[in-house]
Amino acid sequence: MQHSRLIANQELQPIPDRRNWPIWPWALLGIFALIDGLWLLATPIALDANAVGTIFSLMPLVVAALLGAKRFEDNDAIYVVCTGLAFILVAWPTLRLFNHLSMTTALPWADATLSQLDSMIRFDWHAYIRWLDGQRWLLSIMNWTYTGLNGYSIFFFLLLALFPDRRAACFEFIALFVVSASLCMTLGMFFPAQAAMVYYAPDLAGFQHVHDSLGTYHISSLNMLREAPAPVLELDSLPGLVTFPSFHTAMGVVLIYACRRSLFLLVPSLGINLSMIAATPLYGSHYGIDILGGIVAALATIAIIRHLERRASDATDWVSQLGFARLKAPAA
Repeated sequence: MQHSRLIANQELQPIPDRRNWPIWPWALLGIFALIDGLWLLATPIALDANAVGTIFSLMPLVVAALLGAKRFEDNDAIYVVCTGLAFILVAWPTLRLFNHLSMTTALPWADATLSQLDSMIRFDWHAYIRWLDGQRWLLSIMNWTYTGLNGYSIFFFLLLALFPDRRAACFEFIALFVVSASLCMTLGMFFPAQAAMVYYAPDLAGFQHVHDSLGTYHISSLNMLREAPAPVLELDSLPGLVTFPSFHTAMGVVLIYACRRSLFLLVPSLGINLSMIAATPLYGSHYGIDILGGIVAALATIAIIRHLERRASDATDWVSQLGFARLKAPAA
């Protein structure tokens, strides 16, 4: 009888949202890894001798991060940091390798096409870099924001892990990253281009701060992939090779979107990423159409992730309607 009264006095409480992250981003990486492996097997392209060591040095870190996520599954902060770290460690070599392999095709250079599209949208690349040359203070900021994308992306991810809705926010960040990178690299393989700085080859004799080495750090790797009969890839040194659409631009937009939950994050994210996007024509040697393409790729990514989130939310609501609840004992 006393036991019955105890049960009657207990109140039903919803089960806390402790859902683990969906598996689909890992599956997407698996697809790219499979493509990488098949591409290497089917072509004369090879990885250098240090690549195996690099991969094996990453594996213990990935395993340790995943074990940490499993061990501290109920600690939101530790869970999202460990899972995010494991994902990034796998995504970095997988996606960069695909980017380089995809540039070994015999597709013609797209620079002329991209330049024509710039004319259509009335973007004057020469006039823009000429104006930037007179903004020394702005060039210093742009140099930092463009080259520091990887570092401050991870920094913002770690800041998101400090907020109450960290599981949703950090997973969204990871999902936005992998989908935007996948879109840009897949589209980019059909538009191989050298660089605006190389295609236009401007006379920089009268410039003070702009020089022809800006935005051309990738040219030697790109030419080697297209000209060498048996390219050898150094996994430790794989610069980004996508021209259209601009991945820097896409990542800048999704970073701003990912930080929308907090004014504390949104304000610096806006400043840093808008500066970085503005820097892409010079420091990334991008055409104007590349930036527009990056924005479209980012918006498409956001639409995809929002659609997937709605589907996941609908599934959760359906499960909750089944009446699953946790019994909470009353206070003594």
